[in-house]
Amino acid sequence: LTEMEFALGAATIAISRSGASSLAELAAVGLPSILVPYPTAVDNHQYYNALAFVESGAAKMLAQSRVTPGNLAQEILGMLENEKERITMQQALTKWHSPDAAGQIADHILAAISEPTSKRAFENQKKENESLSPPQSRIKSEEIHA
Repeated sequence: LTEMEFALGAATIAISRSGASSLAELAAVGLPSILVPYPTAVDNHQYYNALAFVESGAAKMLAQSRVTPGNLAQEILGMLENEKERITMQQALTKWHSPDAAGQIADHILAAISEPTSKRAFENQKKENESLSPPQSRIKSEEIHA
């Protein structure tokens, strides 16, 4: 698939790993899911990602070591039959989606660098630099020839 947003948009539920990009895509389209964390991911981060979604009500999780065709099918059917649960998950997923995250980060950076304390720090650094390296006009001519 080259256009995952269409596939995810057409789905009722998803079975997915729980890497950050996958979870961001699921949150962006509000798709309830059963997460199966990749068990050998560095620092078990996929487990912790999935756990955060589960604890917020945004997904269900199955450990790969415990997945069988029978219990996976049971979970899928249970979610497909329980519209109320899917709606609850969709509502929880909205808390994980921040379409303007990059803009918010940029705004915070711009606010931080334009605050008076930042300007004051710049002025203090400028004064300190001037005291360490006086301008040529302050140097006595005999010091230059010495």
